[in-house]
Amino acid sequence: VLSIISIVVVVFLLVFLIFSVKERNGWLRAALILMIAGGIGNLVDRFMFGYVRDWIYFELIDFAVFNLADSGLTVGCVLLIIFVIFFYRPEDKKKKSDRIDVDSEQK
Repeated sequence: VLSIISIVVVVFLLVFLIFSVKERNGWLRAALILMIAGGIGNLVDRFMFGYVRDWIYFELIDFAVFNLADSGLTVGCVLLIIFVIFFYRPEDKKKKSDRIDVDSEQK
């Protein structure tokens, strides 16, 4: 069940990245690519081993054991949060229609 959910989410993020992200915003692209890569990495583990193998362990501090795919997912989510809080500005429909009118008048 978890694999099916992961596949659906990865496919959704990939389609969103390809078809909906038209602007060249590096934060959003990096976030989506890291989340897609992390999801695919965990899917590969699930299909090959039946579970996700965690192998990075820090002995110096008491921290969770994780893998690179988990790191990609986490960093991607943090980047997405940063993008939404600091960089995302929803375009007003009126401004968008005004811009289209100005562009058509210039031609």
